Amino acid sequence: MEQKLPPIKLDLSLPRELVEDLHHGEPLLEDKPLLPPLFVEKEAKPAPFQLSGKLITNEHERDKSGEKLERDNYFDKVDGAQLNFEFRN
Repeated sequence: MEQKLPPIKLDLSLPRELVEDLHHGEPLLEDKPLLPPLFVEKEAKPAPFQLSGKLITNEHERDKSGEKLERDNYFDKVDGAQLNFEFRN
């Protein structure tokens, strides 16, 4: 059986001390932001160093009959890695 709850009185009034400190038309003080701006366009300046790379896999390995080999473990497909270091002046 569903029972209805009585309505709750919600008091959204401000404390008198806080209201007395407010002056109509006076600009509010803005707090200093806690975080730096996260979604602003940044000036694109080239970095003095760049690192990139890729995994070298044997996905296209075939058995002697020409059929593609299927392996269960992804790490079994990895033969190595290639790292590219680029230094700029």
